[in-house]
Amino acid sequence: MTKRQSDSTSETLGQKLDVVARLLAYLVAAQHDNLEQRAVALNALGLSVAEIARVCNTTRNTISVRLAEAKKKKTKQHQSKRARKPEKRG
Repeated sequence: MTKRQSDSTSETLGQKLDVVARLLAYLVAAQHDNLEQRAVALNALGLSVAEIARVCNTTRNTISVRLAEAKKKKTKQHQSKRARKPEKRG
């Protein structure tokens, strides 16, 4: 196999992997009811904000806002759980 053939094969394989990754991202997104949940799930899988926006057919700014809102909600929930927990006395 020549270098040119090897490069061509690698490029074709890379393109096919990109297609598979996109399909998996669409399947994950379809499992969630709203944009915030989709963004969080795809972000947890390691997709960039731009990739998430492409999958969700929206803008990067919208995804950034949704991720920030989700983070704020999670922080607020964590703080309220800590506030409700009784202190241990020994």
